[in-house]
Amino acid sequence: MITAKPFLNQMELCYVPPGPFWMGSGPEDRTAAESEKPQHLREVDYGYWISRFAISTAQFRAVGSTDTYQRRSSRPIVEIDWHDAVAFCAALTQRWQSEGVLPTGWIARLPTESEWEKAARGGLQIPQTPIIVGPKAASVFDPLQIVFHSNPQPKRRYPWGDQTSARQRMTSQEDLPALATLFMGGATPYGCEDMAGNVWEWCLNKSQPSYENYQIKVDLTGDEPRVVRGGAFDRLQRFARCSFRYWHDPRFKFEMMGFRIVVVTAATPLA
Repeated sequence: MITAKPFLNQMELCYVPPGPFWMGSGPEDRTAAESEKPQHLREVDYGYWISRFAISTAQFRAVGSTDTYQRRSSRPIVEIDWHDAVAFCAALTQRWQSEGVLPTGWIARLPTESEWEKAARGGLQIPQTPIIVGPKAASVFDPLQIVFHSNPQPKRRYPWGDQTSARQRMTSQEDLPALATLFMGGATPYGCEDMAGNVWEWCLNKSQPSYENYQIKVDLTGDEPRVVRGGAFDRLQRFARCSFRYWHDPRFKFEMMGFRIVVVTAATPLA
């Protein structure tokens, strides 16, 4: 069973290289909502790093954050709102920069929903082997060394493919949510674990009703609904699809709401 490293400076990050990916759902998916349409090729013209696992309770507490909900330190932090997640990213950036883990100009933040969905589904081209490093290695990694091949399922329904089976289902209610991977063989093309059906994950941007005239809208203040992705272990299977979109009030604290982070330069545009 794969488990995450609990300490902040050992956090594992997966590299997502630049390039287009299929975003949303097509007409063949009868479970798709109107908010997932139309399916389209979306260009993400920069590379970024995304945490291999959702942020754990131990990692959340390590930057001085506290929570009252009692859970194992290895499990994803939950029952926090969007503003809590944004504050964690700011505190983590400051800590990593002060300790020399990240150079000046690099930041940790929430992923946009485009970044989240690409990390779950994969682009048209994907690395032959996932690139997984610690945060200190992320800023000095040379992407020219990556060997690519065509994504065999660029429109996959789930991070692992189009079908689900017992190997990709949760083990038991007692184990959930857990940071040890629960979907055996369920990693994304970039090596991310448990992006479907573990906990809902906050995204950076505001929600929009569909992809018609879609533009990324980000505001770190205010209380307009923010996007959440990934479903949760106690929800319907269709919520675990790569393209499923939902949203919540950013002040909403829910026992199945967590997040993962993206590490990029501060100058990186938002896609």
